[in-house]
Amino acid sequence: MYHFTNLMLDIFSLIILIIILINNSKRKTYETTDQRIYNILVMANILVAFVDGVSWFVDTKSFIGAVELNKISNALIYALSPLCGLLWAMFVHFKIFKDEKKLKSFAIYAAIPFGINLVVSFLSIFVNIYFSIGEGNTFQRNTPFSFIPFILAILFALYSIINTFLERKKLSRRNYIPILSYVLIPLVCTFIQAGYYGLSLIVPSLTLSLVIVYISLQNELHVTDYLTGLSNRSHLVFYLESECKKVRGDEELYGLMLDIDNFKSINDNFGHVEGDKALEIFSTILKKSTTPNSFIARYAGDEFVIIVKLNKNQSIDDYVHSLQKDVENLKKLIDADYSLDYSLGYTKYVNKETYKDFLNRMDSRMYFEKNKKKSSNR
Repeated sequence: MYHFTNLMLDIFSLIILIIILINNSKRKTYETTDQRIYNILVMANILVAFVDGVSWFVDTKSFIGAVELNKISNALIYALSPLCGLLWAMFVHFKIFKDEKKLKSFAIYAAIPFGINLVVSFLSIFVNIYFSIGEGNTFQRNTPFSFIPFILAILFALYSIINTFLERKKLSRRNYIPILSYVLIPLVCTFIQAGYYGLSLIVPSLTLSLVIVYISLQNELHVTDYLTGLSNRSHLVFYLESECKKVRGDEELYGLMLDIDNFKSINDNFGHVEGDKALEIFSTILKKSTTPNSFIARYAGDEFVIIVKLNKNQSIDDYVHSLQKDVENLKKLIDADYSLDYSLGYTKYVNKETYKDFLNRMDSRMYFEKNKKKSSNR
């Protein structure tokens, strides 16, 4: 009944996914690990969309080789379904931990059930484990085994959601919707297609989810500092221009500027690779030490800016004290031959001043504190 509709949906999904892949391949910038996983995920979905389209095209057809093609295409669908879930779990895993060693370790363990499913999927061509092709070249599920690959895909997806929830402090809020969409949109479409037997919405729903993630990745390229994962300077300016206009009468907007002390000596004595590592460590410490409503950006070089909005009954001194205490506690856990000391200055936003004036006053306060520290150390 829905053969033609499903075929058209697969073709439409194929076109969109191929456009995304071509656009990504044209990018001249360095490809990060998460972008590389995403591209592989797109390729996997292209393959799924293609074989799904083939299976709908050949189902019930009687031309030479149609039965064999029906078996092979459906075997590929069962084999590839968990792959999309696995790749998505890997994508989220790296987004959270940003550790390739941890990613490889997870991938090795996750590949075991995927490999078993791969073997069973192709055995189904001969033994009819997951499916069978009946009279008239008609596809038939062999329940309950036919649901195993999809349950496996769901388990990988659930792993990504649980990981996101448990490690949410390591993620930017702008990552939540793309991460959840890849799981929730296909889930909703699964319930919809349950009411319309024969209608297949999984491929187009996955395509829609990948489009949402693609948009998110494009936005990240424009607003994220590649080295630290914090917001970049242009995003800071955009944020300030927006937030400075939203300050209500019962709120106060504060800006904190931090500068790593003697950062040049780290580069000179330990090399620029170690200097980059120091910036990454300090950025991670800031992310762990700030409140959820704080906006953190790498301003320039070894300078960082934190923007926080407080109610008038909240004290900026308490906020700074808590921040410094958390930073110092986390610094003790660092295994390095240098110290990540820093200077911090903060100021309150004055009504109707420009973001440039606000940043300049932060900068002045920070250098005042830095010079005061130098004077006291002489």
